[in-house]
Amino acid sequence: MKKEKILFILPAVKSLFGDSYAAPGHPHVGIAYLSAFLKSRGVEVSIFDAGIEKDIRALSPFIKDFEPSLIGVTVFSYCHHLAREIIKEVRKTSALPIVAGGPHISATKTQMLLEDADVDFAIKGEGEETLLELFQALNNGKDYSKIDGLIWRSNGQVVENHDRDFIEDLDSLPLPDYESFGLEKYLNTREEKKLPIITSRGCPYGCNFCSVHLSMGRGFRPRSPENILKELEYWYGKGFRTFDFNDDCFSLDLERAMKVCDLIIGSGMKITYQLYNGIRADRLTKEFLKKMKDSGCNFVSYGCESGNEEILKAIEKGLKLEQVRNAVEWSNEAGIRNSVNFIIGHPHETYRTAMETLDFAKSLPCDFVNIYNLVPYPGTELYKWIKENGRFLVDEKVYLRGIASYDNEPIFETKEFSKKERVKVNKKGRALYERRILEFRLGKRLGYIAYLLMRLRPLAKLGRTIALSNKLGNRIYVFLSRSSRKETSGDEGNKSVRLKNDWEHRWSVGTFEAISSEVKANPDTAQGRVSIELLKKYGKGARILEAGCGLGVWVFLFEGMGFKTFGVDFSETGLRAASAYGKQYGISAKLTRADIRRMPFPDNTFDVIVSYGVVEHFDDSINAVKEMLRVLKPGGTCLVTTPNPFNFHRLIGRFVLNATKSARLGYVGKEDDYTPKGLAAMFKEAGFRSINCGILDEGLLFGMFWQFIPFIGGPIYNILKKFSLVIERSQRLVGTGSYATGSK
Repeated sequence: MKKEKILFILPAVKSLFGDSYAAPGHPHVGIAYLSAFLKSRGVEVSIFDAGIEKDIRALSPFIKDFEPSLIGVTVFSYCHHLAREIIKEVRKTSALPIVAGGPHISATKTQMLLEDADVDFAIKGEGEETLLELFQALNNGKDYSKIDGLIWRSNGQVVENHDRDFIEDLDSLPLPDYESFGLEKYLNTREEKKLPIITSRGCPYGCNFCSVHLSMGRGFRPRSPENILKELEYWYGKGFRTFDFNDDCFSLDLERAMKVCDLIIGSGMKITYQLYNGIRADRLTKEFLKKMKDSGCNFVSYGCESGNEEILKAIEKGLKLEQVRNAVEWSNEAGIRNSVNFIIGHPHETYRTAMETLDFAKSLPCDFVNIYNLVPYPGTELYKWIKENGRFLVDEKVYLRGIASYDNEPIFETKEFSKKERVKVNKKGRALYERRILEFRLGKRLGYIAYLLMRLRPLAKLGRTIALSNKLGNRIYVFLSRSSRKETSGDEGNKSVRLKNDWEHRWSVGTFEAISSEVKANPDTAQGRVSIELLKKYGKGARILEAGCGLGVWVFLFEGMGFKTFGVDFSETGLRAASAYGKQYGISAKLTRADIRRMPFPDNTFDVIVSYGVVEHFDDSINAVKEMLRVLKPGGTCLVTTPNPFNFHRLIGRFVLNATKSARLGYVGKEDDYTPKGLAAMFKEAGFRSINCGILDEGLLFGMFWQFIPFIGGPIYNILKKFSLVIERSQRLVGTGSYATGSK
């Protein structure tokens, strides 16, 4: 009797960035389980992964050599057309029966057979037992109608059988068969000795965008801790030391998850593992995170989805923003690196709520954030909601061909949230993601340079291809990003502790980032050098005021250095964001909403007053300066910067920062007020006894460097000082735009 054989074919897929090709990093878990199950029942298995083989024309000789009795093709909803191309290629030379399976079949059921005559069967839900029974029916003439989970053809009609019950005892399944893939073919398994682990199936939660329940059901079906340890020990014995736990609900049963950690610790295995797929922020404790850390966990991701509580209710997430912030802070305390995932474009989303999501994402002290473009998958509640309440912007039959989770182009719009608004937020979100992830992987400086280069999309695509799909390029990337995989202690992982305790270390490892812009408060800029030299003169007991503090980045820098700092701004929204921003670092400063021309402070209150890029917004700038003088102590110093009439900060700076048109063009004072000479004259009129101004009267390029390239400010400052372009009188000054200081 001819031996039963099956050839599994995995189609290539595009990356989440929409690139034309994405090499898989490791073998496919689902097919590995199917292979192991069928092998245990006497079926011979071979696997063709088009993402690795690349040229699908190699399929014909592959099929001829293996001589399978059945061909199985996995169909993902994203890029499902690539599976259809595989099927057409098979049909060019083979009449063997083809069975399709995978997430897209579970979501769309009969659609594949109705639309593609080349497909003979399809399997919905879990495939192990259904596929085995299909083999038996093909060989023994069994009635297809008795096979639960099967979709088939009968007399020209497509027939969908009853759903199959899910496998409750996952321990009864053999361990996944990764060897049949050829582990040496995959970058992660070859270079990093890393493999995926699934410790459970199914998810009981009801997020309206999620399609997992269509394939794996609503019930939580866990493997036992002992069974999980068995798999880890098997691969540990083969030299693997790193694992990705890709569960949807690893910590749903906390007792089970804690025991998994205990068993790993007790085994003596020195492994590391990550949970990039994410765990629930409301299903963890500090004790659990410590056990995860002790057992080798070095990264965890949390799914938040939105920064607006009402949107979270609308999508049935069942989560509070406070729980997400706690999860991040507790992870930092435990020394586990972490990220948080968000999605733009939910039902009932507006531009305002989407921007709240970005603001909340920026306020979290996590290592990076993922900001996804919402993709409605067939079969989900979201998909049905869009059909009834929204408008698809792309043909429903083709949008899954290439629009990706990191794509800027929305798939649908609503009357509350237009396409134009969605694109705008998606671009901001993608920029936030790319900057944070690159600085996390490559370090602040190299990551920032990479981020700037990735603004050029062809370079971004080339970089991803080299780093993730090229052997040499991947080795270089792994080497450069090695620090992101290092073990961290609790204090090293806890940003609020680390930064609060040592302000000098704070600025050697990173900078404050503003909530709603790319402005950086960094002492290694020319502006920062001037400010810090000034503060050193007065010592840690000084009282500092920033007039027009905006989002508070300088306020928290000074407060973190140990100065008693106050901030004043007229924007209520900005001050709210500033408060949230300070909270993430455990730093509090007195923030007051007021017009800087009428501040609620007694006379002679502050030792130092700074005001960066504020006075030029008033048509009576002299009154703002006089008010600063009123609250400044005798012997105190005031430092003010404004853009020159002709420098880049004024001409394009605010455009680059995505400021509104009115703010960008809102320099209503007289232009000659803001040259060094004019600014000096204004301060003298206000009553200052001495004025120091920088030499660079126009500052055409320097103004731009000062604003946007933080780490170049220090070297430029030193060059200017060397060539006597920095005046040293009562304190050091440099002409970036217009600078003026005065002593009262």
